[in-house]
Amino acid sequence: TKDVIPFPAPSGAKWSDLKMTIIGYDKTVKIEVKGGEKITTNYKEMGFEDGRTEKPNDAWKRLIIFANNKGMLTKFNSTEKSKIEKDVQEIRNTLSERFKITEKPIPDYVNGEGYKTAFDISYKDVREQKSKELSNFEDNKDDIDS
Repeated sequence: TKDVIPFPAPSGAKWSDLKMTIIGYDKTVKIEVKGGEKITTNYKEMGFEDGRTEKPNDAWKRLIIFANNKGMLTKFNSTEKSKIEKDVQEIRNTLSERFKITEKPIPDYVNGEGYKTAFDISYKDVREQKSKELSNFEDNKDDIDS
């Protein structure tokens, strides 16, 4: 069994009330639910750990792809389709277990459109942010020196 920490959403909450930001470098997830509290968690606490390796599982990696594409997954070839369907089903099951929201967090595939999460999801690369901050500091240092 996974050590999933439940985070029941407020009564009557829908997936559209949820905002999730995955912080890439340390696999942290910031979650806000309208009318509820904000939490910070990680892939393991959410139930996305591969029990054999104790690393993020394939569904987590697929969730990151959704996050990088504003919740969309539209382009994939027919050989990937069954793997993607399996990952999407695992994401659905894991998030539903975690948040106790009855509707599907990722609605069914729509021909010509693909999959779209029912919640707001984004990805932030902390290393990229720190690199920009350092670069800005280096650029502004010359102004200070003169």
